[in-house]
Amino acid sequence: MAGEVKYMAKPKPEKETMTYRANDSWNQHLDEMNRRRVFQPLTVELVRIEGHVRTGWKHIEHVHPYWQMEVVEAGGFSLRIERTRLYPKKGDIIFIPPQTTHHFHHPRGKRGWSFKFSVAEMTGRYPAGCMGKNESGEGEGGGGVGRQLHTALLGAAGLWRESADDNVRILIEHLIAAALEMHFGRTFPTGTESDLIRRARRHVEQRMAAGGQVKVGELAAALRCSAPYLNRVFRSSMGLPAKAFIDQYRFETARRLLLETSLNVAEIAGELGFDDAFRFSRFFKRLSGKSPRLYRNRHDVPKPATAQ
Repeated sequence: MAGEVKYMAKPKPEKETMTYRANDSWNQHLDEMNRRRVFQPLTVELVRIEGHVRTGWKHIEHVHPYWQMEVVEAGGFSLRIERTRLYPKKGDIIFIPPQTTHHFHHPRGKRGWSFKFSVAEMTGRYPAGCMGKNESGEGEGGGGVGRQLHTALLGAAGLWRESADDNVRILIEHLIAAALEMHFGRTFPTGTESDLIRRARRHVEQRMAAGGQVKVGELAAALRCSAPYLNRVFRSSMGLPAKAFIDQYRFETARRLLLETSLNVAEIAGELGFDDAFRFSRFFKRLSGKSPRLYRNRHDVPKPATAQ
């Protein structure tokens, strides 16, 4: 028709395409992974867990051959680690390495949990430490990672109180490994345990497991060295004489039997090589300030699950 205007369809723009080299995205992914902090899971083996104590108590200065981690629910107590005195606050996580002298004073009872464990990759001499609730986090209102970990550990401890089964144990061991990695990172030990100390420890463990006593002279003879030399090595490596180490190991074994078994005091005395329950009670009170029966009654610790 005359005067008809024809409109031509506007050509559609070609679809924009982006081209990548075949390996670009893979290289980008590798770059991101390489920038991350490498995490090698630690091999944590739980020894035991100790919970709330209803009344005030004071522990003597002592050491033990495994790690201890305190998850603090309430302050109001003091902790001395070697020559340093701490006053932990709610939300703190305290790390006490093996062979580190320490003692607690809880004047109004204990509100928190003690996790005792070994770590295959951390057998040297590490420094003690305290991880606050905002460590690696975003400040007081930011819900720091330390705070979330503290909450998770308390929740896992509650599960342990209800049912000390393998699934809960595995969860707790993974949480402990995360706490150690977060706090210590790439910290390296300041020293290593001598072969003589390792052999002495093994001998004491074997003798105790067999229900026998261990005397310093007999231990030195078994290790083919003199008692004075053995004491010098213990003082240099662990900060205490050999007898104090033996007594502490015996005491820790007694504590474990009191808190984790139904053996009575006389039976525990026999297991540890004491002549009678009276001598065992006197030994235990000297190291803890409490009689074995009172110590057992004042510690609110779940008993391990038993097979039906």
